Amino acid sequence: MKKIITILALAFAAANPLSAQNNAIKLHLESLFYGAGNIAYERNIGDKITAGINVGVFIPREIPFYSPAEDTAANYVNTDEIKNNFSGLMVTPEFRFYPKGNGKGFYIGGYLKYSSYKLGTAQTSTYALSDDEYNSLDPNADYYADVDHVNKEIDITSNIDYKLKQLGGGLQLGVQWLIADRFIIDWGFVGFGYNVFKASGELSILGDVPIEYSKYARDVQESINQGLTDFPFGSPKTTVVGSDKSLKASIPFAAPGLRSFLSIGMKF
Repeated sequence: MKKIITILALAFAAANPLSAQNNAIKLHLESLFYGAGNIAYERNIGDKITAGINVGVFIPREIPFYSPAEDTAANYVNTDEIKNNFSGLMVTPEFRFYPKGNGKGFYIGGYLKYSSYKLGTAQTSTYALSDDEYNSLDPNADYYADVDHVNKEIDITSNIDYKLKQLGGGLQLGVQWLIADRFIIDWGFVGFGYNVFKASGELSILGDVPIEYSKYARDVQESINQGLTDFPFGSPKTTVVGSDKSLKASIPFAAPGLRSFLSIGMKF
């Protein structure tokens, strides 16, 4: 992604040699309310046309804890969170047409958008073994000493990694005020777009445990798909693949979107 940003910046620079008042840098104010820093660069490449790029980064944080294990398998009890990291990246190149020229007044533009969000969690849980699972334990296995043979339970540690990728584009309407030929207020009051998403997640278990997670794949898939029956834009279908120590889920879907922003900055 860094290479893409560099190439776009070089392309904008090559289109019009550096000169006074042809460049602008802006800060998107609305992004601060949801914990992200979003910087925009805009450059005049004609009397009435500009090209720009917006780059946003979410400030790493935690989100409310959610345990899919307890929701999809009754065998899980006493789940505690031990890690929770959320991060994200947004890149939006765009072109604008200003009828008045000089990068001010009303504009109509087109944009593309790429976003990538990641959430990594880890949790400890107590897993209640079924009678069949307990009776099939291998006394020579490393995990055998960790089993609570009185309650037929074993403590496990799992990683859960979620990813959401977005690719889309659309049209943007807005107005940009230029104050004292230097300071900028940019209000993109409405944008209409369409986005394609891919959500994915992986549950992986650390260490040697006597549990075959592949047997949960169908139940997890049915549970997620049932929760998506009321999805307003089509009926996305989840695919879940299981192995001895992991479950992987993937959900592709698409949806229209609106875009609005307010930024301040300066020309140079």
